[in-house]
Amino acid sequence: MGSDPTVDMKEVLHLLRKYGNNMNQYAKKANATGKVYQEDIEKIISNQEDIWKEVNEILLRLSNI
Repeated sequence: MGSDPTVDMKEVLHLLRKYGNNMNQYAKKANATGKVYQEDIEKIISNQEDIWKEVNEILLRLSNI
């Protein structure tokens, strides 16, 4: 990510939209099969970690302004 907070926030919003779409797919899969899969849980955790990483980087840059 760059130093422009607007660009940074657009990237975070993109990640959140992508994450929301993925969560919907996991929910549909769980409802259809009646099961929650370990690989889906691991991907959800990984996606959350990616989003937190990006948000924390933005906050660090903003705190230095």
